[in-house]
Amino acid sequence: MVEGTPFFRDYWMKALVTLPGNRKFANILVKLNLLDNNIHFRDVKGNEMVTSAVVHELYLMDTVEAGSYSLISGNVLSPGTTSKHRGFLYWKRRCNAAEGGK
Repeated sequence: MVEGTPFFRDYWMKALVTLPGNRKFANILVKLNLLDNNIHFRDVKGNEMVTSAVVHELYLMDTVEAGSYSLISGNVLSPGTTSKHRGFLYWKRRCNAAEGGK
């Protein structure tokens, strides 16, 4: 039996979402499903949805652990690829200065 969650974090985080053509959407509530490579988000009515768009980058703001994460899509590393199933690569984590750089 496998335990755990398929999500990067099991709670909603605010995100800056970058699509092809450098189109950006800020302050979107998201959860990143690493198993299925899907991005779950809340629409304006608060309903949970799954994006069908190819996402190039995610900048996640984690208020629970006082940090942020930059993730880049495998599509960015393989130009011309349109599949959303290339996966996300963890780029870097920034932490709150009060956290002491952990």
